[in-house]
Amino acid sequence: MASKVIRKVVSSAKAPAAIGAYSQAVQAGNTLYISGQLGLDTATLNLVSEDVVEQTRTALTNMGHILEAAGCTYKHVVKTTVLLADINDFAKVNEEYSKFFTESKPARAAYQVANLPKGGRVEIEAIAIVGELDAHLSGPQHKLIMVDEATRKSLSSIPLMRVKAGPRDKEAWVTRLKEEYQGLIKYVQNNKEADNDWFRLESNKEGTRWFGKCWYIHDMLKYEFDVEFDIPVTYPATAPEITLPELDGKTAKMYRGGRICLTDHFKPLWARNVPKFGIAHAMALGLGPWLAVEIPDMIQRGVVTYSEKKG
Repeated sequence: MASKVIRKVVSSAKAPAAIGAYSQAVQAGNTLYISGQLGLDTATLNLVSEDVVEQTRTALTNMGHILEAAGCTYKHVVKTTVLLADINDFAKVNEEYSKFFTESKPARAAYQVANLPKGGRVEIEAIAIVGELDAHLSGPQHKLIMVDEATRKSLSSIPLMRVKAGPRDKEAWVTRLKEEYQGLIKYVQNNKEADNDWFRLESNKEGTRWFGKCWYIHDMLKYEFDVEFDIPVTYPATAPEITLPELDGKTAKMYRGGRICLTDHFKPLWARNVPKFGIAHAMALGLGPWLAVEIPDMIQRGVVTYSEKKG
């Protein structure tokens, strides 16, 4: 099961309490997901002002309190999403936003929406990496140590790949495929020994298409799902896109067709470890943490229900 991934609620009394069925933030592994912050006064839970600049300043200040509660700063933020009641406010919001993210600017998306809770003019959510910032600089940006200790321990037990080859590389791919199987066998074996068994995979003869089952234990019930993916022709430079078809459309953290939306740290971490990372690493770093965050949320929302035949 994937439940051994660390998952905990993070909150701060300095930030406004949740005004719905959600947490201020949830940490899964070393990834922190911060709920959308409005420009609310912490004491009254009312908007501090009608002014979009003041709302932006307050929303980001509240976000800072939540980051602090997780042992982070704005430098740890890797992705934000800005929701605007009026896209014409973007320039004003961006100017104030830039005062908070001065050194390590995160990735960002911004959208106009029909309306926001409490009549707010701006709401900002974020994803951050919980962990130590490397003291060494790589260009103008800090390099993040992106793997927490529990994940690092799990990864260290998976054999590293040596052959840099993909499906187009014929004989070299056969050798790489043997390494992939060895890595998966070792990872599954380690999971069983730790009472943390949570997936099964097999492939076609060519090793280009993989399929199987993954499961998540929640409140002593086993929720099981089909999992599948193809090996990209540019593998291992490009990681496989893991798909859970039956969950298509049930969460925003998923692309069309059921492809899971991995955390922002996954791709750069994978890129830095080509060709050493393989399929087992993609499961440990990608699907495992995704299940730990998304499945409990979908169960709570009622879009995933327990089925006896899957138990």
